[in-house]
Amino acid sequence: AEFLRRMYSYPYWRNQFRELLTEVEFDIFYSGQKNQTKTQLAERLGLDPEEVVRIFNEAREKVLKYFNT
Repeated sequence: AEFLRRMYSYPYWRNQFRELLTEVEFDIFYSGQKNQTKTQLAERLGLDPEEVVRIFNEAREKVLKYFNT
């Protein structure tokens, strides 16, 4: 988490992640880095908190796969 938080401080990596992820994945993934809770994200996006967790996990896997290839 700390590694990804540092990556988000660089505009280049934010843009890379924006290209890699869908709009909702990026929003949830980036908001998670800004310490918003899943409940806050769910309310803001009109989603179930468990759906937020699922989307975050999928986005995280995409990012990790990106760095492993």
